[in-house]
Amino acid sequence: MGIMLNEESIAESLDEAVRNLESGNTEQAQGALEVLDFGRLVRRPIEDSSKTVRFVDPAGPFGGERVYATYQHISACLGAIDKHELEAALSEAKAAEARWAKKGK
Repeated sequence: MGIMLNEESIAESLDEAVRNLESGNTEQAQGALEVLDFGRLVRRPIEDSSKTVRFVDPAGPFGGERVYATYQHISACLGAIDKHELEAALSEAKAAEARWAKKGK
């Protein structure tokens, strides 16, 4: 289970990943992104726990396109870390951070 996802926690985790990659610490960067567990926002909608049957899109409150674009960058960053491609990982982490910063778009 990851951390509670809100605007601030996501921004802080992305910033932590970028700072760690800038200093060459791929393990800490990977850890920050894994604890974030951003992928839970792109999973299938979940059933609401209220008495009425309806589904809630976890990405909805943050903006679907924003979530999906950020998730693509995070996934690419983690893939680059796994391949020991520091520059690519840093580039993707910065792209994720920049995309997340663009609210409502």
